[in-house]
Amino acid sequence: MYLFVHADFSDCPKFSIFSVYVYICHHRDTKKESNLAKARAALDSEATERERLQVKLSKLKIDFDELEARKSHHIQILKGELEFEKKLHSADLRMVQSQHESRMVELEAGQKVKDLEEALSTERERTQNKEERSFYSFRTYHNVCSHSN
Repeated sequence: MYLFVHADFSDCPKFSIFSVYVYICHHRDTKKESNLAKARAALDSEATERERLQVKLSKLKIDFDELEARKSHHIQILKGELEFEKKLHSADLRMVQSQHESRMVELEAGQKVKDLEEALSTERERTQNKEERSFYSFRTYHNVCSHSN
């Protein structure tokens, strides 16, 4: 930054051109130092903020890793519970299927018993009818034979 001053200080004995130059240079240096101090303060502030953010980021990474570990552990637990439920339901299904098959066998056996009982009843009736016919035939024959004698 250059500062050009156009003034006539020759009348003024207190000021020489050199002293004005020194004053301007000093003023310029003071302003540079002030700007430099402001820039350093801004950099320090930025560095402090950056450090704070780095610490916060580190904490967030730790929290994230912990959450990931818990999530992974929780997933394993859920997989185990799911596997247990599958086995439990599979066993229940096998039991229900077995009961169903037993009931079907019982029903089929019941139907067969019913069919056999009906067949037996029919056969009894037929045999009884046959015996009754034989008995009446015998009796009739015997009555005829006894009346003829």
